[in-house]
Amino acid sequence: VTPEGVSVEPLDDDAFRELDRITPKDDRHWIFPVCAYDHSFSGNERALFEEVRRDPSIRKTVLYRSRYIDVDGANVQAFPLQSREGQQALVSARYAFVKHTPVRNIGYPLDARSHRLINLWHGIPLKRIGHASLDQRGNLERLHEQHRQCHAVICSSKTDRLAMAAAFYPKTYDDIWLTGLPRNDFILNPEAQLPEDLQHDLRRLRAALAGRRLVLFAPTFRNDRLAGYYDFSAREKARLGAILAEQHAVLGIREHMANRESWYLDRLRGLPTLDLGTVHYPCMEMLYRETDILVSEYSSCQFDFLLTGRPVLSFVYDIAHYAASERGFFYDVDAVLPGPICVNADSLFSELSGLLGGNPVAPSRDYLAKRRQMFEHVDHRNSERVVRRIIQDSQEPS
Repeated sequence: VTPEGVSVEPLDDDAFRELDRITPKDDRHWIFPVCAYDHSFSGNERALFEEVRRDPSIRKTVLYRSRYIDVDGANVQAFPLQSREGQQALVSARYAFVKHTPVRNIGYPLDARSHRLINLWHGIPLKRIGHASLDQRGNLERLHEQHRQCHAVICSSKTDRLAMAAAFYPKTYDDIWLTGLPRNDFILNPEAQLPEDLQHDLRRLRAALAGRRLVLFAPTFRNDRLAGYYDFSAREKARLGAILAEQHAVLGIREHMANRESWYLDRLRGLPTLDLGTVHYPCMEMLYRETDILVSEYSSCQFDFLLTGRPVLSFVYDIAHYAASERGFFYDVDAVLPGPICVNADSLFSELSGLLGGNPVAPSRDYLAKRRQMFEHVDHRNSERVVRRIIQDSQEPS
């Protein structure tokens, strides 16, 4: 949907470059593009927007894609990314926020010398990303050019800072801002302080659960979108279904945002499942708030979920292949993953059954130590720290 009067015919790249060259830049104009994959306004960029939404001294522009994003606040506007108005907003703003790369999230040839693109990324990586990833060895020159366009990258801890510096080479350690991740504020914020649409999503989720306990299954992205995912056998599906039924639980499936196929939803049809994809629940942090047990393999959600203090199961059925052939890992998984590491479905079901059937227990010393390793701050002030860092940055010479 495009508001009446908005031009949907953007300038070509040459005309855009010229417009960018002649347009003054405003330090107090910030650009928030939506996700390039699912077109939602969520995650770090949404949390950062919420922090400044009512601040009239900052002009905030949300650039949406396939669907209109209804936002309000002081000095807030929204335009299609593919429009003249969207382009004009981009060239006039000093700061823009991306979660992947400038090409992926913005797409236009912004001059990185006159803009400051802040990469908020979308989690604390366990698997290698960017320059460090095994599958990017043939793409480094193009990748490095993307990284050069970023003014800074945020991170969650001293440990995460080292990984992000390696991933975003040729950015340096000093270009990685240790602020914490804004989206994690949505996990720890009092519910009454959440945006109204997120409170509404929580109420919808609770209604869908209908008193059942939630086991959230959140697999990571795979380069091989078919053979890379686990194919549960009929026997395994029957056992999983029995565990869920016996324990009055439901399996909530959150397919990866970049995965166009509903692999697990299709193959686990008939079990007690819920589709918790981004179409239904854009903000994953609302799912964490209601989740009793998280199951994943190599996704950064395992680190985010540590903030809840609840159990995590790591289903690493292809760990040798993934470590050697697909991405590789930043860390020894035994040293950083917070819960039992399950190398096959039988061990996963055994651990799941034990957790659902037992009494809740407080986080172990090992669990808390791993949380401290990944989080410099365990609070809901990450967005505030990012804003302060940007304001400080705007006062430094270009």
